[in-house]
Parts: sequence; structure tokens; C-alpha cells
Amino acid sequence: MKQSLSYLLRFTLCVLIFLIYLLAWRPVRHAITQKMVYPVLAKTQSDQFSIVSDGTALRITFSADSSPQTYQYSPQGGFFFLIALLTLICIAAKKRWYFVLIGFHACAILLTYGIMMLSKDGWHTGFILVDFTVTYLGPSISLALAAWAVAKKRERSGK
Repeated sequence: MKQSLSYLLRFTLCVLIFLIYLLAWRPVRHAITQKMVYPVLAKTQSDQFSIVSDGTALRITFSADSSPQTYQYSPQGGFFFLIALLTLICIAAKKRWYFVLIGFHACAILLTYGIMMLSKDGWHTGFILVDFTVTYLGPSISLALAAWAVAKKRERSGK
């Protein structure tokens, strides 16, 4: 009975977190992009650098060696963060896993924002680093962290 109550509590928490993600966190992420990042980058547009907002993400286009390259930016804490967080809740992970996950995403947000501020002033290689961080590094570390937590949990329980 106690274990089934624990499962029910975790399931309810997962549903609640999912609803918070959909109804609160996604709009906050979009607002951060539209109200904080976009205005700063939009001020510095030039012939070699342009930025377009589609409401949820930013499309950054710059010319490097006369060939335009386009990258997309949206802040960390998206779908892969949600999947990792729900995984941690489902396995009843220790608090430190949550701190590591949230801390990584907070650092990634600050890092990508800092690189974008450097990139807007002419260091266009930074946009490639931002794209790499948002597209590959963030999702892979989130999922790897969740898998690592599951492995550690199984190791502790002896299964």
C-alpha cells in the first residue's frame, strides 16, 4: 500500500510538472527570448548579421565568407530538460540530481547568452557554438544525466 501511494504521488507530481511546463515555463522561456535576448541582438543588426523572431525562437543569419549561414536559438530548459526532470521524479532520485540538472541548464543559458553578446559584435563563430550548445550539448547532457541517475539508482538497489 505504501509503495503504491508513492507511485501515485510521483505520477501526480509528473502530471503537475508537465502542466507547469506547458502553461508556465514555455511562456516564460519565450518571453525571455522575446523581451531580453531579441532586443539586445536586434539593435546591432548589419549587412552581415540579421536576426528574426518567430515568436518562440530566434533565427540568426550571418554572412561568413560571402555565404549566409542561419542558426536558431531558444533558451535551454526545453523538451529534453522536461524529459530528464520527469525521469528523475519517476525514479525518486536524490535532490543532488535535480540541482545538477537545473544548475547545468542555468549555466548553459548564461553561457549561450554571453557567447551571443560576443557574437553580435562580429565574432560570428560564436553563433556556431550557441547552435551546438542548444542543439546537441544541452539535450545530450540532460539525457545522459537522467540515464546516469537511473544507473546509480539501480546500482544502489542491487538490480
